[in-house]
Order: sequence, then structure tokens, then C-alpha cells
Amino acid sequence: VGKIHMYTPATKRAISIKTWDGTTSFIIPVRDRSDHFVVGEKLNVTLIHWDVENNKIVSKQVLATMPDKPTNRLNDGKCDSSGRLWLGTMSDARGKDIKTGAGSFYSYSKNEGVKLQLKNITISNGIAQSLDNKKFWYVDSRKFTVDEFDFNMDKGEIKNMRTLFDVKKHDIPGAPDGLTTDADGNLWVALFGG
Repeated sequence: VGKIHMYTPATKRAISIKTWDGTTSFIIPVRDRSDHFVVGEKLNVTLIHWDVENNKIVSKQVLATMPDKPTNRLNDGKCDSSGRLWLGTMSDARGKDIKTGAGSFYSYSKNEGVKLQLKNITISNGIAQSLDNKKFWYVDSRKFTVDEFDFNMDKGEIKNMRTLFDVKKHDIPGAPDGLTTDADGNLWVALFGG
């Protein structure tokens, strides 16, 4: 709990370090700063300077706190092509105790601050965008769908939500979880419990 991990394939070195006492929801390397990472801790987006050579935290700075319920936590986060962070919350519970519609979906950048994008989210998960930056995909796992939006990356806006894929309608076991696109523009969906 509260650890971040790094594995370097070239050296086969694996290291871990504890950054706080709760669930760490995501870790994203900062462009052009190999020892800095943006980390999701509770409702905070935290910048961590991690001296990986000596495996110690040099500094921590809270960049933003999501204006969310104190009983919630961050669950997933990813940056778009411009560097804007997209992240969502859910109730800090497990299994059947997860509260339906308790979370939200946000975007964050230094210039724009925190912007509420969607409300009534249950389990905020997969985030991806098309190679041409015109479509945005998002998963609220309890809906069992991958939703698609029109995406205006310059303004940081998603609009016109529609269902791209419904796993229940296709009799696929599990719930959509993580999302990514490959170099050919294909959308890949990880399934939890599938």
C-alpha cells in the first residue's frame, strides 16, 4: 500500500518505495525529467522527485486536490497528447460496498487547473484518445461499456458521449478496465474478471 515501483529492463533492476499510507492510483513520468513523477494519492495529484539511483524521495509537492467527496479516492489517470492529465474518482470501498455514482471524472493542467468533466461515475477507469486527437474513450467499469466522445484537445473538452462497445450485449465476461491505443490506432481494452 502506498508504494511506487520501477523496473529497468536493461539492468533488470526493480525498486520500490513507499510514498504515503494509502492507495497509490497511478504514476506517470514527467516529460524531460527522468526523476520526477506525477502520482495519484487519495484525492491529490502529487509531484514526486524520486532519486532512483539511491532509492529515496527527495521532495513531494501537491499540485492539485480534486474537489470530491472525502470518502472518495482517485482510481486511474492518464495524460493526453498535450500533457493534460485526465483522472477519475470512486468511493474508497471494495466490491459490493463501492457506492454507485459517487465518483467524478476530471482533467487537470497547470494552466487550466482542475476541470470537472463528468459526474455520477462509479468506477473511473480506462482513458484513451485517437491518434488524430478527435475521439476520446473512457470507461466507468460498472457501466460495462467503453464510451466514446468527440474530443477538442485544444480546449480540453469531451462532448457527445455515446456507447462504442457494450461487453454485456456481446456476452463477454468481465468489466472494461484499462484502455490504450497502439501505433496503428487500434483501441485495446483490458477486462477485469474476464
